[in-house]
This record gives sequence, structure tokens and C-alpha cells, in this order.
Amino acid sequence: MRIKLDNRIRTLIENGIIMRHRSMFVIIGEKARDQVATLYQIMVKASTAQRPTVLWCYKNELEFNSHRKKKIKELKKEETSWTCST
Repeated sequence: MRIKLDNRIRTLIENGIIMRHRSMFVIIGEKARDQVATLYQIMVKASTAQRPTVLWCYKNELEFNSHRKKKIKELKKEETSWTCST
């Protein structure tokens, strides 16, 4: 399945490689991990070196978006409100 990617991102990566400038991308969202592989493939195709150097940085505790936090909070609230009758 082919992933659509904005052409501006592709040109940023390619121009950074051609001009030998460092580039930094910040990816935010629930499916950010999936996009990292796509960006890496673009960089590998654009670079002339055998294996380009990449510094990967990520946060250990990935936070959820506000909707997901709210849903988790509601589920925990429901769990505590349940009572067992024996």
C-alpha cells in the first residue's frame, strides 16, 4: 500500500541532502512510528552514500492525545463504579 506524503517534505529531505545541511523532523501523533520508516526510505533513496547517518531521538513515555486520555479516564471511572454482588 502506497502512503501519500506531502511533496514539500520530500523536497526538504532531498534539498538537505544535496546541500549537505542537517535536517530535523518532529513527528507528532499516534501513528508517528509508522511515518518514521517512510521518511527514512525517502532519505535512503535521495542520498548517494551507501548508508546515511541518522540520529534517532524519541521520548520514552509517549503521551496519548487528549481524546484517548479522556477515554482511558472514563474507563477507569467505570471500573471503580462497578460493584460485585455476591
